[in-house]
Amino acid sequence: MWGTPKAGHLGSLPMLVDVLLRESKDEPFTCIVIGAGPSAKNGMSESEYIKHYTLEHLPELKEALLFKNRLVGNAYDKLRERLQNIVVTDEPYNTVDEITKAAAIFAAHNVSKVVQIACASHAPRCIRSQSEARAKGTIPADQLWSVIADDQSFYGETPSSTIIIEPPHRGDDPLLGVEPKLTDVLKPFYSKLSVEAKKEFILMADAFMKKNAS
Repeated sequence: MWGTPKAGHLGSLPMLVDVLLRESKDEPFTCIVIGAGPSAKNGMSESEYIKHYTLEHLPELKEALLFKNRLVGNAYDKLRERLQNIVVTDEPYNTVDEITKAAAIFAAHNVSKVVQIACASHAPRCIRSQSEARAKGTIPADQLWSVIADDQSFYGETPSSTIIIEPPHRGDDPLLGVEPKLTDVLKPFYSKLSVEAKKEFILMADAFMKKNAS
């Protein structure tokens, strides 16, 4: 979540700093929320540790070229004070529930525009989760959400590692009307299959692709 700011590669936390420093005077950011995942470190929840890590490593950004002339004097002190006021959630959620929880917090702060920051390989699913939350009515109609992808991907991956599969929707798509749709077949992958079943499916799919995609 930190990346290598000195090399110009921002993780989500330095990207948050960059976004705050770019804010419009007409639309200032008034509330920052970090959601809690299932992990913990040093006796702190995931969200608490992320906030702690951000404040602890904030001085390092002064040495990064992107921030070199933007974190001087009073600007740095004001930024640090804003980060100290970050709201952290206290229970683990999946992405959709995390968005729902954050949307309620933003509503309580009268926030109408939200920027969600995520790592490059997770951002596409964040957009999908936003759409799901909005369809469920858990994002207020007057909240406009957007996503900013940072410069980092999950370890060992790239942004192109993330696969997006839409159900057929164009009239000229030869798979239109074919049942079950590929999306229907894959939906249970994370929610219903056991780890062993997932491994079996992956090996079967790999063998099928090697046989037919060459």
